[in-house]
Amino acid sequence: MLTQYFSKAQSPAVSVSPPPARNEHPESRPGFLWIQGYWDWRDERHVWVAGRWEQARTGYHWLPHRWVLSDGHWYLQHGGWAPDPQVASVPGPRKIVWLG
Repeated sequence: MLTQYFSKAQSPAVSVSPPPARNEHPESRPGFLWIQGYWDWRDERHVWVAGRWEQARTGYHWLPHRWVLSDGHWYLQHGGWAPDPQVASVPGPRKIVWLG
């Protein structure tokens, strides 16, 4: 199982759940990966951050930004590149481990 570590200290505790994600459906672009937009927390409110194109990385996949509910509060887990499971030494789905 691929483990992704996440610390609550990386994100403010938000008591308001994020709105539903917006649908963004751009045309495909060879050699590039569409990074879906997400809701960020700025100035005490949710703000939409539009999606973007990034050059594809061989042997890696994108873990999307997502909100995690813990102890009655929402925390933003930022996305990032991770090794493909067949490239990683530990196969299977990812697991979230709370550090704080």
